[in-house]
Amino acid sequence: MRLLHYVGFLLLGIGLFGCTKKQEPIKTNLLIATNNGDLYNVNLTTGKLQWQILDQRNNDELTYFTQQDQTILRAYSDKRIVEIDKHTGKINWVFTDEVSPNQAEYGYDFTGVSHLLFAQYPIIQGSHFIFGNSRGEFKSVDQKTRKVKWTHQIHQPIYCSPVIFNDKVVINASSSIRTLNLVNGKRIATFDLETPAFLAPVVNDNLLYVVDEHGAVHCLDGDLNLRWAYKPEVDMFQQTKLNFTEQDIIYGDTAMVSLKKNGGKLNWRIVLPHQIDKKGKNNLLQSMEVMDDVIVANTPHYLLIVDQDNGKILKQKYFADRETIGQLKYCNGFYYYLCSDNNLYKIDQDLKKETVVAKNIKYQTDRAIDDTYIELY
Repeated sequence: MRLLHYVGFLLLGIGLFGCTKKQEPIKTNLLIATNNGDLYNVNLTTGKLQWQILDQRNNDELTYFTQQDQTILRAYSDKRIVEIDKHTGKINWVFTDEVSPNQAEYGYDFTGVSHLLFAQYPIIQGSHFIFGNSRGEFKSVDQKTRKVKWTHQIHQPIYCSPVIFNDKVVINASSSIRTLNLVNGKRIATFDLETPAFLAPVVNDNLLYVVDEHGAVHCLDGDLNLRWAYKPEVDMFQQTKLNFTEQDIIYGDTAMVSLKKNGGKLNWRIVLPHQIDKKGKNNLLQSMEVMDDVIVANTPHYLLIVDQDNGKILKQKYFADRETIGQLKYCNGFYYYLCSDNNLYKIDQDLKKETVVAKNIKYQTDRAIDDTYIELY
């Protein structure tokens, strides 16, 4: 089902980031974006809503944001990139993307393609932010003046954000991975893929990792030379980003897979639990967090704690009367997640004591896929 969104206007999987470590300061605020364009800031100490931005523009794709010290840079699917004061919710400025005047010079035909921003985390590099649009343009824009510094054109819509790796911009052109010059956007190198990839590449331990739509993983160096590749025996349906432990790579769809970072050999594979006797119950992986020696993951009806070494499910919680919506996030000894009853919950690490953190967190309900994006500070 989700692949149909990729092909005919796309909702990309959520990028997940590493969470609170023991040496990091305690996080006190949770930012949650939902797929109707809304954004909420919840104080985790008081459980109160600090502020909310209700978009009311009929956005029905999940839109993402990037944190800075005092601000949030959020890209909406309707071409807007907005700077928001993360403490007050005040909108400082709005940048609206426009097709480059010289787009026709590239010779690519985008007739009939709507101008949208799909699954963009604005990548901040110095005083500029970098993003891509559905008209095949990657752009670097000055945050202060909002003037475009450079544009790099490809022949098809852009489905995910670029990343920065070794002072280069790495872009996913669906059928290939490219590196661009950070200063002028010129192409440096290309790695061709046999099967298209729709998720952003991931940088880990000075290597670049790409997972294609069927679950094959490619490990590349900074010059886009292939180090190794893994192809699963059974095609996978990729909607979630690769996650990393010190030695392994974890990802999945209806199954969860662990690979060795050194060489890409399979460690283990487990099928995620599901309720086959109840209509609508599915076990498609939505997100995961790597925590010490375990993996914490969620499907619509399960929270799971999985042993990193062998894939054994150590603990689980089943939701009979509601679903988890989108991303699971760990913070300060609790796991946080939104449910289909519009409540933001937290649960302890034993998956026993669950409490409501905030109510009336709205998400889109009249579409096939509902999702969230969560960050903490």
